[in-house]
Amino acid sequence: MNLQDDLFLDAEFLRSRRNSKWKRFPDTVVPAWIADMDLKAADVVQEAIEATVRQRDYGYPRRHAIPAERIAAEAWVGWAARRHGWEVDPADVVVATDVMQACVAALLSFSEEGDGILLPTPCYPPFRSCITDSRRRLIDCPMSETPEGFRFDFEAMEAAIDDSTRMILLCNPHNPTGRVMTVEELSAVAELAEKHDLIVFVDEIHADIVYPGFRHIPLATLSSGAAARTVTATSATKSFTTPALRLALMHFGAPALRDRFEKTIPKALMGKPAITAIDASTAAWTDGDEWFDTTMSYLGTARKTVAEAVAAMPGLSLHLPESTYLAFIDCRGLGLDRPASAHFLDTARVGFSEGEGFAKGYEGWIRLNFSTAPDILGEMLTRLRAACLETAGG
Repeated sequence: MNLQDDLFLDAEFLRSRRNSKWKRFPDTVVPAWIADMDLKAADVVQEAIEATVRQRDYGYPRRHAIPAERIAAEAWVGWAARRHGWEVDPADVVVATDVMQACVAALLSFSEEGDGILLPTPCYPPFRSCITDSRRRLIDCPMSETPEGFRFDFEAMEAAIDDSTRMILLCNPHNPTGRVMTVEELSAVAELAEKHDLIVFVDEIHADIVYPGFRHIPLATLSSGAAARTVTATSATKSFTTPALRLALMHFGAPALRDRFEKTIPKALMGKPAITAIDASTAAWTDGDEWFDTTMSYLGTARKTVAEAVAAMPGLSLHLPESTYLAFIDCRGLGLDRPASAHFLDTARVGFSEGEGFAKGYEGWIRLNFSTAPDILGEMLTRLRAACLETAGG
């Protein structure tokens, strides 16, 4: 049997479940918004959770005579070495429950109220709220759109930094644009951080989901100098379709960074993940390679399907994503007088992520999640094409 055949969930089943993606909109709408895959979780993940449930193992968790969450951290260390050639010391890893929790904790550790935090945009929307909710000053630095895709505008970033700027927040691979930052780009970020004495918090949750021809480079691997200023956050939840099983990791590129963090953030404030999240993440990072490789093969096919379909739709264009299962689509060619997501919700009955959620001025963009079964993706694209033809013809 083709392993891909066992990946897919049908629309009726998906609507019967109790998650955000399929419950936000009426049943007449095909959801294509939040970054949650409509694919079956890996058997190794399912079996790990079922084993815990069968044993009714809900006491204070411990695995192999050490706190259970440390087993998950060690599993990720093995995954990072296998998949990215990154040799990590488990002692440099702190376990958290959520990447955005890790982001806020880093902001509290490495900046003060009112300090400037530089954020290239468009970006994952919670980054902005992390900054403002922490009472830091958001320095919005628009990326440049080029024929090859979105790029950091380093001149603008340099100009935006002032005496009270303390950190740079990055997402690499990038959400929503799908860019995988090159070694030259990452080196420029590291140089900027060193020049202005900044700490870099980088969300690398999409690091595994990279397509042929591109390679994810962890920022902390560039040099000892770059590592000394880098806090990396990651999780198995995007790669293994387990966002409800919350467990995240923070890697500190130097002991001084971790010491500073631990002097500011009490351990109790970080909490501990639930045992189901610990066992699921450990199983994914230890034994999930075959499932993940099969999933990546399908995502590559779905990515091509979306790119070819969008290229044939009037008024739409996109830069082929180098990573993620998200397509950031430019709809400005349709000349709409309202946000594109609202237009297509009405005319196509497809629920996309709103472009304006990623940055001011992106009302004419939508983000499409293509990690779903072929028939659901086909229906989504058929509806989108019909709406574009009607809009352009009208």
